[in-house]
This record gives sequence, C-alpha cells and structure tokens, in this order.
Amino acid sequence: MRNDDACRHGNDGKRHDMKTRAPGKLILSGEHAVVHGRPALVTAVNRYAETTLTPREDGIVHVDFPPFRRDACIPMAELPAFRQKADRNYAEFLEGERPIRRVLDHPVELLYYTVARVMEERGSPCASGCRIALRSDLPMGCGMGASAAVIVSVLGACLRQAGVNAAADDVFHRAWDIEKLQHGRPSGVDPYISVHGGLVRFREGRADPVETVPMKLYLVHTGAPESTTGECVMDVARRWNDHSVWDEFERVVLELEEAMKNADTGRMRRAVRENHRLLCRIGVVPHRVQSFIRELEGEGAAAKICGAGSISGEAGGMVWALCDEAPEALCRRFEYDLMSVEPEPRGWQVLDEGGSSKGNE
Repeated sequence: MRNDDACRHGNDGKRHDMKTRAPGKLILSGEHAVVHGRPALVTAVNRYAETTLTPREDGIVHVDFPPFRRDACIPMAELPAFRQKADRNYAEFLEGERPIRRVLDHPVELLYYTVARVMEERGSPCASGCRIALRSDLPMGCGMGASAAVIVSVLGACLRQAGVNAAADDVFHRAWDIEKLQHGRPSGVDPYISVHGGLVRFREGRADPVETVPMKLYLVHTGAPESTTGECVMDVARRWNDHSVWDEFERVVLELEEAMKNADTGRMRRAVRENHRLLCRIGVVPHRVQSFIRELEGEGAAAKICGAGSISGEAGGMVWALCDEAPEALCRRFEYDLMSVEPEPRGWQVLDEGGSSKGNE
C-alpha cells in the first residue's frame, strides 16, 4: 500500500470516512479594495464548515447540507458533462453574456463541481459513489467566508480520500478556481485564509503574516443581503474601476494594521470609522445598517461591514463592532443578532475519527 493511501484506508484495507474542517473569516479592512489590487487585513475565526465524506456503492454523489439542499444527489457518470456545462457558463460570464447568478442553477452545484474537479484530475475520490455530509456554524452569505470554507472543507476531503497529500497552496488555488463560479472574479482572500488560517495582509493572491493580537471580535448579524457577493462586487467594479478611492482604502488598511501592532485602540477605532465612510461612499452599506453604526459611534465605538455588503435592501450581512462591551441593548432595539468570535491561527485541517486535528500537510 502506498503511503498516500494511509489517510483513506484503515488497517483492514477498507476505505473509511474522511473528516475535514475549514474556518470562516472576517475582513477587518479592505473589502472590495482587495478585488482592485489593494491589500486587505483578514483573519480566520473560530467558526467552521466541517465535512464527513463517506464511500458508497451506488454510483451517486449524495450531499447533505440543509442550507443548500437536503439529500441532493447526482450520478457520478454525469459529473464530466456537468463540469463542462459549468465551465461554458463561466466563460459566457467572462464575455459579458451571462450574469454571475446564472452560472450555476443552485449553490449545491459548487460541491458537484468540486467532486468533478478531483475526479477528472486525480481519479474519483470514491469510484463507486460517496456521501458528503456538511455541518457549519457560519452564517451563509453574510461576509464570514462560509462558501469558501465549505468549498475548502469538501475539496480537502475529496483530495485526501483520493490519496492526494495536497499542499496547502495547492488546495487554495483549486478552491479559488471553484469559488469563481459563484463570485465571478473574487480576490481569493476567502479561500486563502480558510486554507492557511491566521491573520494576514492579503494582496493579489499573496499574503504576509501579521502578528496576531488577542482580541474578542463582536459581530452583529444584520441579515442576509439581497444581492449576492458576486453581484455586489461586479456592480462596485463597474462604478468605481480605476478610481482613487482604492488608494484611500489602502491607506486605511495600513493604518489599521499599524494600530493593531501597537495595540492602539483609539487609532484602531478611527481607522475602522474611516473604512466605514469609504464603504458608504461606494454604496454597499444599506441605510438601516448605517443608522445602527451611527448610533454605535455616538457611544464611542466603531463599526463596519465585514463582507461585500449589499447594493439593495436593508440587510448588510455581518458588522464588526469595535467596542469595549457587547452592544446588546442596541442590537435588541434593531433586532440584530449578536455573537462573538476569536481569531483562529489554524486553517484547513484533516480530523481523525475522534474529531481532533491531524494537520493539513
């Protein structure tokens, strides 16, 4: 037996469940600007997408993930044609002939595409079929990198089940390609941080580590945005391409990074407030979310959205509130959910049967 078979076979020679997990993320500064070649500060957080991949004998890929669709399935024999169709649709998007929302018919197809990529490039992860069971405590479509974490977790499980000891950067680049089917022209920041973990300054596919600062991150869930990440990014790019506003975003990112290194809370809050002003300027912060942040600022705090935001409706996804105490009363008044997370130094991991980490190398 080859060494790379050890991760998918037990001592009895049979294939067993493969378990992996990948963390979500927060962009502390530089959302949207990162798509235009400017840096972003991004941290992995201690919320995860977890995959259990189980071999089956029915020739079908089953997916169990309630936020997408419970008990979705596709015959493995149909995966090559499905991938070709998805690739054609994405090519039409790049030519301006198809909106990004219509590249895939349903989010679960991201996972079919993921299995198809591994099957065609490396051989089937489970030649006779498999069941992919996903669990996640990341809100979908709200700026916490849930889609990327799901892709990374499933991709990692498929590669390992196929006996491929893929390096972290290989998993990242594969996940980035898959993410494009949903987000159009993403920066790659979401899959990068989900694979690698930690806190980094990310720019054009490369990252520089930033010293992790112990902190509790208060997050306010203002609701799932009406516009998708891909639609929002494309709309902003159309209206603000080659504009000096991205230089202003870059200055704010570097200011926040310097303030964090020096644990200068006052300077951090000033940078976050300026980041919020810039996001309002490019039109991705709904008016109700602006009202909430205005009241937080009146109490001496600072806040900003942490994802793409929205170009329609009143929900803006996740908001990072930089304050001394959790803004519980204000969240109750606005009927927003409040949570706290912490930075996660680890990225994608393979888990053993007991759920403990075995690392990603």
